[in-house]
Amino acid sequence: MSGEMKSFGGFSHASGRDVKQAYGGFMVNAPIIILDDNSFLTYCEQIGISPRLDGAVVRNRIRDVTNPDFRHPDFMPYIKEKGSAENPSSTLRQSGNEKVTARIPVLSYAEKVPASREEYATLDYYELVHFLPVSLGKEIKAQIGGWEENTCICILGEENITPVKLDALEGETKQLLGAKYEIECENHIRKYEINNRQIQGMMAVLGGFCILLALIGIGNVFSNTVGFVHQRKREFARYMSVGVTPAGIRKIFCIEALILAGRPIQFTLPLAVAAVGYMLKLSYLEVGVFMADVPFLPVIAFMLAALGSVAFAYYLAWRNVRKISLAQVLRDDTMM
Repeated sequence: MSGEMKSFGGFSHASGRDVKQAYGGFMVNAPIIILDDNSFLTYCEQIGISPRLDGAVVRNRIRDVTNPDFRHPDFMPYIKEKGSAENPSSTLRQSGNEKVTARIPVLSYAEKVPASREEYATLDYYELVHFLPVSLGKEIKAQIGGWEENTCICILGEENITPVKLDALEGETKQLLGAKYEIECENHIRKYEINNRQIQGMMAVLGGFCILLALIGIGNVFSNTVGFVHQRKREFARYMSVGVTPAGIRKIFCIEALILAGRPIQFTLPLAVAAVGYMLKLSYLEVGVFMADVPFLPVIAFMLAALGSVAFAYYLAWRNVRKISLAQVLRDDTMM
């Protein structure tokens, strides 16, 4: 943001122009988060320090990279404060121009951050985020070479706000700032809704593809079952010639149908459970969270559809077998 540093909606973000912090002989990234003075004083009270506007609060939290569980990361203090240290300070330097520095007092090293709904140190785990009041930011602005032209302003809406109110708030923001600045708005709730619609569309496409494969499989089951049974007419005639009743042949059909439909489920279900368990272990996702979203009804419907299609195909074949003439089939040498 060119010109005077301003805050809006209680919170603004202005990262220094490639600002670095010199600490203990090494340089680390130090994004600068500018709060309006009232919000900074409130933040000081929240972390239990005396409200002041002449220093910065440094985010003193780093992720333990030895823990691979990215869903439940462990955090630890980045900087160990020495009890004997008095008046700690932070030296901000501009990357590429070490002569441009600004030394500011550090009021506290805290793990708690303001309620900005932003995430810090996600790409660079070693960032030392500095929270400054806007009055102090104006003082050091010239010392570190000014701010970047791009400034992020986070506007917090009320709880349970509707998308319509968010659109109205976005319109008011554009009307208020659009005449002076070139702005780009991001509506997180709208992005969340768009993402959900995209996921639903992807599921619809994949579901349609699965239905197409199911129809091809069902057609193949009917074709093979009916044709296979037609070729086995002589076999069934021999069964009947030695005393096997139609009810006995029906039992044979039931057993074959159960084996044909149940064997894929019997072999693939344990493999699917093992594969899902392995992937849950790799993704560090709790079993309870996964089970809450498992599509049990579609899976059960698919298995029932497989059983039903095989059973119906064997029923049609059984109906044809009941109509065969024992004497005619035994005399026909073409029935092999």
